[in-house]
Amino acid sequence: MMRGARNAALIAVLALTLGGCFTNPDIHTVVDAISWEIEPAELNTEVELRFGSKSVSLARSICGWIEDCEEYRHMLSGIRQVHLGVYDVQGRFDASSLSLSDGLRHDLEDEGWQVVMVSQDQDNEGIMVLTQVIDDDLTGLYVISIDRDELVVVRLEGDLAKPLDTLLRRDEDFMVSVRGIGAEDF
Repeated sequence: MMRGARNAALIAVLALTLGGCFTNPDIHTVVDAISWEIEPAELNTEVELRFGSKSVSLARSICGWIEDCEEYRHMLSGIRQVHLGVYDVQGRFDASSLSLSDGLRHDLEDEGWQVVMVSQDQDNEGIMVLTQVIDDDLTGLYVISIDRDELVVVRLEGDLAKPLDTLLRRDEDFMVSVRGIGAEDF
């Protein structure tokens, strides 16, 4: 009898903490748009995860128990959700056909995302970084990176000022380089 209750409790804890981890509809719009742009090459899913607030909270708690993990706990303190997709690129595609700065950019801007950086070269490599600001608070960060072999899409949601502040305090070199970049650079 005790064993059954313990197993039920374990299943309940796993269901609560892992809920939503294995499906990720939020980044599919981006992945589908890029998939169309790189035809005839194809994207094959390697990893596709979504960590909700319960999973992030569990990770934050675990960091509290581990020595020398306090700064990561602070970085996680503002994050509500993490969306991650890693896709293998099968076949060749023409970088000039990528419109990371055009069609996809406009779709994301319609959803309230602002492009802060786009970089694309002729070697089939491109990166786009977008932010979402609500009431002067940084609430979202989207990073989309593609090269000949792989597409990586990362989306963070939450009060991202806390993790960014922790990162900036942690790495003075990064902070100096960010201070030197003005809005006119984007």
